Order: sequence, then C-alpha cells, then structure tokens
Amino acid sequence: MSDSAPTRRAVSLQIGAAARATGISTHTLRIWERRYGVVRPARTPGGSRVYSQADIDKLSVLKRLVDDHHSIGQIAHLDIAELRALAEIGRSDEKKTIGPALTRLDAASATRDKFFAALDGLDIVAAERLLLYAAGFLEPRALLLDIVAPIADEIGQRWQAGRLRIAHEHAASALLRNLLGTLMRTRPPELGAATAVATTLSGEHHELGALMAALIAVVNGWKVLYLGPNLPASEILHVVEQSDAAVVLLSVVDGRNLEAARELGALSAKLPTGVALVLGGRGAGAYADMVGARATVSDDLPALEHILRRARQ
Repeated sequence: MSDSAPTRRAVSLQIGAAARATGISTHTLRIWERRYGVVRPARTPGGSRVYSQADIDKLSVLKRLVDDHHSIGQIAHLDIAELRALAEIGRSDEKKTIGPALTRLDAASATRDKFFAALDGLDIVAAERLLLYAAGFLEPRALLLDIVAPIADEIGQRWQAGRLRIAHEHAASALLRNLLGTLMRTRPPELGAATAVATTLSGEHHELGALMAALIAVVNGWKVLYLGPNLPASEILHVVEQSDAAVVLLSVVDGRNLEAARELGALSAKLPTGVALVLGGRGAGAYADMVGARATVSDDLPALEHILRRARQ
C-alpha cells in the first residue's frame, strides 16, 4: 500500500516537487542529506537533485516517523524495510502499550516483557522491532539503563537458572550487540575528548557488559576504543600506550576464570600509573582483593557513569 497518492505517481522529482510529495521542506531535505545521508539523489547535468521513487518512499516514511516524535538522528541509518517496520509498530496497538504517553519506566517495562515474549517464541524480527521502536523514542542513556541493561541481566539470570536455551541466548545477545554498536556509531566523540578502552580479558567471551560500558562512556563524552572480547593483557597495554588512553574498562562475568585472573594480574601490574582501571560485571567483585587499590570495581552502570565523570575532571 502506498504512503500517499502523490508519492506513488512520482517517478523522478526535483527538490521542490520532492518537498511537496513528502511534506519535508527543501531546507530540511538538504540538511537531512548532508548531515545524515538519508538519501543520495541523482543529479542532472546542471547539478540539480533528482529524487527517485525509492528516495520519495523513504523520505515519506522518515517524515511520518519524525512527526511521531522519533529523532531523525536515531533512525536515519535504517533502511526502508526497517523504517516501515518501525512505522507499522507505531500504528499498531503496541504503541498504546509502550509509546511516549506512558511514563518512561512503564514503557521500558512493557518493552522488556514483549521482548522476552517474542524471544521465547523465537520471533527474532518482532524482538528486533521492539528494540528499534524503543531506540526511536528513548535517548541512548535511557535506552541503555531502562531496557538494554535489564534485558542483559535477565538473560544472565535465565541462563543460570536453566530457563534459556543456547539458541535463545545467542539470538538475544546478537540483537543487543547490534543495537549497542549502532548507538555508538551515531555518537561521534567530542573534539579533544579523553580516550577510554573497553574490552574483556582472555578467556572472557561475554562482551555485552563491555559494550554497555563503552556506550555509557560515549554518552558521557569519552572517545571509546571498543576492542571486542577475549583480549590478552599485552594487547590491551599496547592499545593504551598507542592511544594515550586515560581509562581501561573491563567487563568480568566469570569470577572463577583462571586465565582471566592471570591476565588481569599482568595488566594491573604493568598499566601506567596515570591510567584508571575499572572492573564491572557480575564477576568483578571476585578480583577486588587481587587488584586492590589499583582498580575500581563498579557495581552498575550508574556507578560507572559517576566514575567516568569524576575521571574527566
């Protein structure tokens, strides 16, 4: 079904006609193209923009979503199929359940419940749509604290209790990993921002904690080098020296991992004095005595945020 009759009749339009077809001003069209790359219209020999039917379709859906209180910066990177899926959720009864009219906590709780209902049924498309919709009306920090982190915690709890199959855990982790990566790419660092390195040690393959730590650093103005999981201390030290990093953020899930313990000992012993070492995650407390005053153990993301803000002063 077409978004509008004028849009369906259009084959190729110059910018004035495209503005009328989509309801977006020519000024806004130019800004969206230059700043967000929403479409890349062809050019006439004289340099005028010419918009294709695909361009008009995408712009029309973007306009509807922005009118529905989505941030253009949060949705500009989505393709037309993802944008239509997001718009469809906005038209459905789900919006009455998780839309901006509810309190933030109510909306987040409903989103998490629906996410796990979709995950239990292995409806990965529906689970992803819920995350995309939430990303459209929540700022990255709120999305992380109210939805992503609680979902990650519940995944861990269900896994430990034997209430989550490997396939479900992998699917959920992949969705969260993709979302967090996208959010970090939409937040370029401030000019002159201090550098933080985020990773996990050798033997520690769970990376969601490191990704969440990386994003909380990004939204607090840090330039973040996210290195992925399972990295030897020697490689972390090399990156710290090369990047002149001020902070190393380590996620620890398994507090009984001997390989990770050895690597943490080597890292804390050789890390330059002026570089802060922060441990977070379910297993971080197990290493508190080993690293002593050399490292700070963060209990949760708000605590990490406080540490990072203090480190920037």
